Amino acid sequence: MDTLNYIANVALVGNVGSFVTSSLLKTGKHTITAITRIDNALIITLSGHTLKETEMQLINVAGEAGVPWIFPNEWSLDTINEALVKDIFVFQFKAIQDLGKSSFISIITGFWYQYSLVIPVTFGIDFNKRAVTFFNKGEIKISKSSAIRVTDTKESNWNIVHESLKEGYEIEIKEIGEGKMSGFAKMIFTRVFYPDSYRDFEAGKGTANELLGLEKEDLDVTTREA
Repeated sequence: MDTLNYIANVALVGNVGSFVTSSLLKTGKHTITAITRIDNALIITLSGHTLKETEMQLINVAGEAGVPWIFPNEWSLDTINEALVKDIFVFQFKAIQDLGKSSFISIITGFWYQYSLVIPVTFGIDFNKRAVTFFNKGEIKISKSSAIRVTDTKESNWNIVHESLKEGYEIEIKEIGEGKMSGFAKMIFTRVFYPDSYRDFEAGKGTANELLGLEKEDLDVTTREA
């Protein structure tokens, strides 16, 4: 294998990136840069807590370098939905369009299922306490599995409370303004239940899983694992 002299590394800080970068620089043999050749694509996978300006800087650098395709840091909801993007301000595909130097591909995966399932403030389900919070009357559906079926329980085994969708969203926006980051997570999960959010993306627009050769997932299995 030939020696690698020019290395592109995105997200140079953090538990992994900082050590990799510092070790490469110590050798004195490498030039470290964020973007390399124009035949590349830039895939951005930053933490949800990363400053918005960080992704914007990456997008600008990619545009200046002539990178033709960018995968923005949008591994979640339907980011083409303008109403949703307006309220969930972390999505950046419009910034790529406005810059006009690169095309973009947004990967719509839905919520990060297993990660979110075990956090009570996200899906509103506390498995340990057998408690669940429903928005409005609990009739709003998203593309997910059934906790009752998977846990082999009945509705009567759960402590169920109902919360106003609109009031919950307004409270979370207020918490964000007060610097409470827990409000940010709750805001995203609340906003997606609005009627204009296409929350059941699989039923409404379909998926590209088969086209991409992805295995068919069994959400009951992943629910049990979580």
